[in-house]
Amino acid sequence: KSLYVRILGRGKPCLVLHGFGMHSAHWVPFLWPLRHEFRFILPDLRGFGRSASVRHNQTCVLTNYAEDIADILQALQLRRINLAGISMGAFAALQYMKLNGTERVQSYMNIDQSPFIRATEDWEYGLFGKAGRHKLPILQRLYIAALQFRPEARFKELPETFRSAFRQELADFIAYALARTHQKFWIKRICQSPDLADTLLPGDHWRAYMTCPGAYLNRGYDMRPPAAEPGIPVHVLPRPGPAVPAHQQVRDED
Repeated sequence: KSLYVRILGRGKPCLVLHGFGMHSAHWVPFLWPLRHEFRFILPDLRGFGRSASVRHNQTCVLTNYAEDIADILQALQLRRINLAGISMGAFAALQYMKLNGTERVQSYMNIDQSPFIRATEDWEYGLFGKAGRHKLPILQRLYIAALQFRPEARFKELPETFRSAFRQELADFIAYALARTHQKFWIKRICQSPDLADTLLPGDHWRAYMTCPGAYLNRGYDMRPPAAEPGIPVHVLPRPGPAVPAHQQVRDED
C-alpha cells in the first residue's frame, strides 16, 4: 500500500510532518495563506490519516518514517527542501537527517519535540516532563498488554478493560501536547466516550497508536548528537511554558 501525500500550493518546496495522532489536513488552515509562495508536501505518516492502513514494516518506527521521507523526496524529484515537523513528525525529521545527512535540507523547523525522550538527572526535558517517571511505566504496561492481541484484530473485539485503559492513556498522551487548558479538558472528555473517541481517533488504528509510543519507550531515542550540529538554519518552536535552553536542545540559527 502507498502513503497518502497531500500537496498544497506552488513555489519553494516544504515538507511538513504531522505529529502523533494527527494527519496532514491539520496543517491546511495554517499553511493555506502561504500557498502562493510555497509548495507544501504533507504526507500522512504510516498508521495515521489516509495512510492508516499502511503498516510499519521496520522494528524502528522513526527509521520507517525516515525511509518514507527519502522515498517521497525521490518520487517527487525534490533536490532541496525546507523541512518542518511537530512532535513525532519532528522526531522523524531528526531521524531522517541522522541517517541521510542534510544535503537535501535547506532549513529545518523543530516544533514541540525534545531531542531526547527520557528525563534524566542532567536532562529534564523528556516526554511528559517531570511526570514522565510516573507516566512512562503506565504507558509501558499498556504497550505490553497490547502485544498479546493480533495486529489485525478489530478494536471492538479487544477486552473492554484494555480499550478503556487505552482510551485514557491515549487521551493523556495527546492532552500533554496541547497548549490550552480547555483543549486538554475536551480531549479527555471526548476520549471518555467510546463513540466520540472512535470518531476522533479511530479505534481500528489502535496498533499504530501503540507501535509509536512503544518505540519511544523501548528505544529511548536520543537525537542530541545529530541535532547539535545540523549545518543548516534551524528554528526551534517549544511548547508554551519553560523552554529548553537553546544550547541544550537544537541550535537556533534562524
